[in-house]
Amino acid sequence: MSPVNSPAIWLGPLAVIAVSNMCAVVLCAWPVPASVLKNIAMQRAAEGNHPLAPTGHETQWAESEGWLDGLNDTGRRQAIKALRAFESWLREKPDSFQSRLMALNSREREDLITRTRQREQEGPLSGLIHPSIASEPWFDEAREFLSIKLLPRLDESELMELEKAASGERKNWLTCFARLAHDHIHLPQGPTSVTGIKDLPSPWKSAFEKLDPTSRKRLEALEGRWPDFAISLYSSVIEARQSVPQETLGPCRWEEMPGPWIAALQPKGFPGLANMERNRLQPHEGQWPAYPRQVLESLRRRAVSLPAIRLPGPTLVWRQAFDSR
Repeated sequence: MSPVNSPAIWLGPLAVIAVSNMCAVVLCAWPVPASVLKNIAMQRAAEGNHPLAPTGHETQWAESEGWLDGLNDTGRRQAIKALRAFESWLREKPDSFQSRLMALNSREREDLITRTRQREQEGPLSGLIHPSIASEPWFDEAREFLSIKLLPRLDESELMELEKAASGERKNWLTCFARLAHDHIHLPQGPTSVTGIKDLPSPWKSAFEKLDPTSRKRLEALEGRWPDFAISLYSSVIEARQSVPQETLGPCRWEEMPGPWIAALQPKGFPGLANMERNRLQPHEGQWPAYPRQVLESLRRRAVSLPAIRLPGPTLVWRQAFDSR
């Protein structure tokens, strides 16, 4: 098998990197000199083994050591330098990022590392805005909205979702951007909204205490902010593969929705429309954040523009994106 034609291995400047206390070998997008790549590739072709074959961690680590041993002194130093640079870079990332990285296959892992480093080098908005928006008169408004209001609230999986949408069809990016903005910035707040650790129901407090220190510290910094704290806690618990408590963190029933939202869902003179909306939302009742997100979806679908959820640019742009889905 030619190393160049092996999609899981040789897709440009790759290096064999050992992470997670040297118990797993991963292939990732990390720049190394072409001469090192050539030497590693030639040896791998001769051996004919696949580094991600279903072998034990010890075997994989031994194979990676064998690859390094097969390099000349210069190549070995360059490969080890790349390994150490990657290890240092990874250790600075949150535990959640490291866990997600290790759960990916080699292609997905390479993509995530490449995108993350690109954002670090080119700026935090790199790859997050659809190219067609650059020619819009509201481009600067979109950049400001994303940079100040939305970006600080997105987790890694949501960043990946927005990046993927930005590389596809324009309408998909618009709908993805709108959904993330509404989910994070303007979920309806009410008496049942939780904005701090001391307000958490007992099951949620237990779930919080089981999170890793980095996640707990991040949540503590979000206390007092709605819906940032609640959404981040909800996402962190799911990411940690804990069971999501049944207790809710915010309004999730028709009667708990703010007055302007209900008024928008039941326009005067159309009582039947309100009943239809309520019946459609009924399966999600008592579920947070599913219920308020469905309410927001209804408002978006009907192009209802509440002051609290105004997106950058003309309303018509967003309406057309949802109408064309």
